[in-house]
Amino acid sequence: MTIKNIATGEKTTLTLIDPASGQNWVNDFIGNNNAKLNWEENEDKKGNKIWLLSGDEYDFWTDIIDRQQSNDDNIATLSAKDREDFYTWLIEEATGGNDLDDCLCEVTEKLKGYNRNVFKNTGVS
Repeated sequence: MTIKNIATGEKTTLTLIDPASGQNWVNDFIGNNNAKLNWEENEDKKGNKIWLLSGDEYDFWTDIIDRQQSNDDNIATLSAKDREDFYTWLIEEATGGNDLDDCLCEVTEKLKGYNRNVFKNTGVS
């Protein structure tokens, strides 16, 4: 997904890779979170739409995607038992809210509770 900061003209490509499948699911992630984005009539070199974001939206989505990717990568490193426990917690505890930023913070904090050695050099401490 190519996004453009309409305030600065800066463009970047957002990707969110599922560690298990290798699939880029950034469009689904953003759509599932009800983002209302506009696009340029022009397309990027691959023929994809260029999504236009205000400076604040651009900063928000680039940060959110980076944090989600980090969480996804960290979850993928958990043992099968820890991953099962984590998803049980997620279903029971984290689904009560709908603020994307708050949910990411909760997930990140929960991941910190698992074996800290798993997350060395990942930014989770």
